[in-house]
Amino acid sequence: MDSNTSGFAAYWRNSLADAEFGKGTFERKDVSGFTQWTDQDSGRLSEEIVTALFAGERDDVKTVDVVLRPHVYFRLLQHGKERTVGAPEVITPLVTSAVVNREGFLFPTPATSIPRDLLEPLPKGSFSIGEISRYDRYKTTHPSVSASVDEFDADTETDEERAKRHEGYQQK
Repeated sequence: MDSNTSGFAAYWRNSLADAEFGKGTFERKDVSGFTQWTDQDSGRLSEEIVTALFAGERDDVKTVDVVLRPHVYFRLLQHGKERTVGAPEVITPLVTSAVVNREGFLFPTPATSIPRDLLEPLPKGSFSIGEISRYDRYKTTHPSVSASVDEFDADTETDEERAKRHEGYQQK
């Protein structure tokens, strides 16, 4: 592959990763495409995951970019039935980018965000976890701090309001 083709491929991959940052709602079938890191205590990804992440890369490529979704919440069934009133099946309220090296070590970047499709304004009846204007204010006043959903809305939201907003979801 020549350098122009390599550069274009890297640009395309980065564009796709940027698009992923705006997406925080999924259907259950989409989650099967996620790679789950189950052994965080080891401090590194398994050899199988690293091999899959580097599949198709040249041998001289030392790192690949990944998108991390540290919290994944699944909509709960009630009495064996799905509640669908505007609520997505799966939400991932935090998204961050990271770099993985061939040894399986992750190096997160400071680019943690709340996906845009979870923040108002949204079409009427859509599920949301906050407002883009409040998130922008938070990021402006905390530029070097990674945002967490609870910190973002802690200044005005009561515990009861937060519990109601998260009602019907279970973290996995």
